[in-house]
Formats: sequence, structure tokens, C-alpha cells
Amino acid sequence: MPCAHRYFLPGHVWYITYRCHDRTSFLVCDAVADLAVIGGVLKMRRLLAALCVILAVALGIGQQAVAQKSTPKITVGYSSFNMPAAVVWIAKEERLFSKYGLNEELIFIPGGTTAMSALVSGNIDFAQLTGSPGAYAYVGGADVVYLAAAMDSMSYQIIVRPETRSVQELKGKRIGISRFGASPDVAVRMALRKLGLNPETDVSIIQTGGSPERLAALLGKKVDATVLNAPFDRVAQRNNLAILADTSKMDLAYFDTGIVTTRRFVKAHEDTVRQFMKAYVEGIAVFKTKKARTLAIASRYARISDGEALDEAYEYFVNKIPRYPQPTLAGMQTVLNELARSNPKAGIIKPEELIDGRFVRELQNSKFSDAFYK
Repeated sequence: MPCAHRYFLPGHVWYITYRCHDRTSFLVCDAVADLAVIGGVLKMRRLLAALCVILAVALGIGQQAVAQKSTPKITVGYSSFNMPAAVVWIAKEERLFSKYGLNEELIFIPGGTTAMSALVSGNIDFAQLTGSPGAYAYVGGADVVYLAAAMDSMSYQIIVRPETRSVQELKGKRIGISRFGASPDVAVRMALRKLGLNPETDVSIIQTGGSPERLAALLGKKVDATVLNAPFDRVAQRNNLAILADTSKMDLAYFDTGIVTTRRFVKAHEDTVRQFMKAYVEGIAVFKTKKARTLAIASRYARISDGEALDEAYEYFVNKIPRYPQPTLAGMQTVLNELARSNPKAGIIKPEELIDGRFVRELQNSKFSDAFYK
């Protein structure tokens, strides 16, 4: 049966594989760095799908290809390699999407704001993101809505080289984030204010990429500090870097890792959304009950072989992620408050406008995942 997969890694190339029976063919495209090109590459799936149909007919298996169309196809984007991000990886690797009648495709898109733009443009159907990119998009007129929140508090650490020993020594320094408006950007601004610094005037905030790229930039002295969360904080410490401040100890409510889509997608594909949420919630159950399997999947996707760092990250998050990931109003309000500092429109938006928790409530009311914990 023919199938195709796409993979993207920052600084590398797109690999598009087409497999039919025992033959695999590869299409290789140039690396991309901005949304316009990412969107164009994402849209290649239509051309690739057409190619698959033509080849299937030529090979005499057209009927199988037609049968596949009855299974809804969803494209899910993610932009982080932290432990809470493992939930969608688990759902894929444990074939939970297939269990609930979905044909999934996971795509890594560096930067939450870039992933959000891909969602709004219709290139992906769901994204696993924090509340910040969605809030920025909503204020700009996008019809995005969050369905779940696996975390309702901030979990970033400010990482520095050993010569930086106090917060005051960050003045005049460069701090690396992923993208402006993404969660690391919001996290570092909130943390600096909590610590008595003005992020607008006391430091220079620089876009450097995802967690691996930010860590590399700090090690390469291209920035003086960055924000990371587990397991990359422990990897940083193994490389003689230091944790200067921990946002998890600052009592900051925050809309952390969650699931976001668009209201138009929910309206047009409500049953698909419902099935997706079943797979996601069962993925949480696997995360919480099958540690060895979770660590193996996280290690492969995050490309971290440090077993101790992964174990510490797992233990840190396992009890913070709820069985039923109801999106929280308090966390989203924090995001809107921060956004309102630069965009007054955010100050009149209510967090309820960005949240649709009915799908999680349905699962919780029916005790959907309770049996997975017995």
C-alpha cells in the first residue's frame, strides 16, 4: 500500500519518502528558513498525493488507494522537543491516531509563531503549542482556539555560562530565544521583570531557534544566556552551563504546552477533532503509566541520549500533566496580560474567546481514560 512521509529538521533538508510495497523513493528539497517557503513545501503534499494515486493505478492497486480516502487525514505540527511535547509523539508511535480512525502526519516546524502561521494558513490542522503564539494570532484576527493544555504553569530556566553569577550581570547581555512572540520570548520577558530587569532596555533579545539551536548558540558564545526547559536544562549543566533562575519557582500561571486548531476546522470536522482528542488523552495515559516507552520515544524524537537527563525531565513533568488536560483561563489570562504590554488590543480580549474545553470535558465526564490507569 503506497504511503508518503515528510520530515523537516532545522539546518538540514526536507526528505519526502514514497513507499510502495518494498520500494522506497526519495525526493529531497532545499532547507527552509521562513514561513513562506515552509508553507510552499507543506503544500507539496498535494502534488505528492497526486503522484501516489498515479503510481498506485499504474501498479494495479488503485482500489486500495480509494479505500484509504475514507480515513480522515490530519497534519499535526509541533515546535518543541521538551517532555510535554512527547504526548503527540506517543500518540503516533503507539498508533493511537489510527486506533481512533485517523491517518496522521506529524511535522516539526521550528518556532511557535511559525507553526501558528502554518495553522492559520491551513497547511496543518492541529498544532501542539503554548498559549503565546495563539494569543498573538488571535489579536491579529485569526480564528484560533485551544482545545487542551497539558501544562498550566511556566517551566523554563534561564541558562547562562558560569562566569555570569547574578541576574544583574545580565544587563547589556544577549539572550537567545526561538522566535519573537513564541513561548521562550514571553517566558524570558516575564522572568526578567520578576527578577527586577527591564527586558526592553536592559538586555538584547535575539532569535536563535529551537532548544538545540539555543543551547548551541550559548555554548558557541553567540549569546550570553537563553531559556530552556527539561531535558535541555540538564544537558546544559552537563556542558558546564548554569541555571541562573527557574520560572517554575516564580509562581507564574501560564498556558503552557497545549493543542490548538482553528474554529473553522472544528466547525467543519467536529468528529475528527473529537477522535483526535481521544488519541491525545490516551497518549497522556501512556506518558504517565509507561515510563520506559515514553523515555524511548522522547529520546528518539528529541535526539537526546543522556538517559539521566531524560529521566529527570520525566520525573519533573509526569505529575504536572493532568489526566484530562482542560485548558485553563488563568494561564491564558497571563499570556494576554503580557501581550497587552505591546498591543493594547489584548487587554480587551477575554481568555474564554481562545478556549474550547468541551471535548476534554466530554472525555472527563465519560471517564474515558480512567481504565488506562488500572
